[in-house]
Amino acid sequence: MTSSLQAFNTALASWAYWMYKGFGDFTTTGGAAEGMFNDDSTPQALKLKAITQTYAYAFQGTPEEMYFSPTSGSFYTSWIFDSSILAPTQVYMNPSIWYPNGYKWTVSKTKSGTAIPAVTVKKTEDGHDLAFNFFDTLIEDNRSMEILITQTLATLEGVIPATEEDLSIVY
Repeated sequence: MTSSLQAFNTALASWAYWMYKGFGDFTTTGGAAEGMFNDDSTPQALKLKAITQTYAYAFQGTPEEMYFSPTSGSFYTSWIFDSSILAPTQVYMNPSIWYPNGYKWTVSKTKSGTAIPAVTVKKTEDGHDLAFNFFDTLIEDNRSMEILITQTLATLEGVIPATEEDLSIVY
């Protein structure tokens, strides 16, 4: 399943996981192996993790590429910024599965890697969606931008907490 999802991301193609659970009819001959749930109605953890990967679903411009690592949870996307589009670039994530210790994000210019300081990020109440807004839209118009999201790592002293301060640009 993860290799299929990586192929869809590479092609910037949307996807949906259709098989919810086995119903014992002629279209579901694989039983619980085909669906999202085990025979005891608990979710299949590996499938749940696979389909809740981080992805961008709206771009303030034209998408160029997108990648998600099913090993580390790292997410990368790039796009050509278009100042005539007023809606923000939006990213879905599942923090409890992929970023249990928090996460860091960076926004930079693709070719130079220069961080873009004039960015704000709004997180939805459930924490699953991030909206990236840019202040100097005319300066960045028609330039390639990128977002990188990575897990916050635990330290020897313990876990670095996921706080509102984590929603800042990392230089």
